[in-house]
Amino acid sequence: MSASANPKSSTGRLDIFTRVITDHAQEFDKIPAGYSGPLYLEISPRTFPIVVRQGSRLSQIRFRFGNALLTEPEVLALHEAETLVAAAKPNVSAPVSRCRSISPAIATA
Repeated sequence: MSASANPKSSTGRLDIFTRVITDHAQEFDKIPAGYSGPLYLEISPRTFPIVVRQGSRLSQIRFRFGNALLTEPEVLALHEAETLVAAAKPNVSAPVSRCRSISPAIATA
């Protein structure tokens, strides 16, 4: 199982920057498969001071099992079936996450 995190949309609207960090991480907001350890939440208000209380919902995390990337032919087939991008010549060549979510947990401060 691996995971990725991102700020909740309300966090961005309040101009608060957040990211999740793991011990020995290579990237922010990415939890590698097999990681066992604490998660840290960096909170950086951009416009005005804030008070964060236990239970504040600032970031969200999505858990994934197995290979979570589609190949380019799989993305094109998905686009043909589901219309991923509304354009005459859609750019759907980049890898896209394919995941089987378990419950989307919410990181709390």
